[in-house]
Amino acid sequence: MTEAKLRRQRRSMALIPLLLLTVILQIVSLGDFMDLNRPDFPVLILIYFAASTGSKLSLELSWITGIIIDLLYGAPLGINALILTAQVYLVISQFANFRVYTIWQQALITGIINLIVNVICFWLAHMMGQSAYDINFLVPALLMAALWFPVRICLDMLIGKKAAEDGSDEDAP
Repeated sequence: MTEAKLRRQRRSMALIPLLLLTVILQIVSLGDFMDLNRPDFPVLILIYFAASTGSKLSLELSWITGIIIDLLYGAPLGINALILTAQVYLVISQFANFRVYTIWQQALITGIINLIVNVICFWLAHMMGQSAYDINFLVPALLMAALWFPVRICLDMLIGKKAAEDGSDEDAP
């Protein structure tokens, strides 16, 4: 088995359990502060894997994860799917070299994209009559940026530093 296949297998074996864990973190009650200011835990994992693989398959995976969260929450179908997919799409399309940026730049980009997408989705939900005005956007975006550091470091150790930096799935002869 070549090294590229081994890296690809490690990534796939880690992705589904991590997504399951983050979906559980997204729907369970974590206390008053975290319930009001909950960051999008699945987005952290989806952005990491989208940046490390460079695959467009991550958009479909983020959409499916969002639909599952919508069904578990009882939210209007597609709101969480739109939030997750928009964030992953922005990272893939606008920041092509996201994986080679420093960890500080990645955290900043992740937090800003989370803030922008959540404001736009709140506005859309408000237009549909599904939201209230007492929503806080800044603290979840800051928490998202702060959580990028441990997530990136842990996933680099889990998958392997070279696999996260390489990003290519080409088999070497």
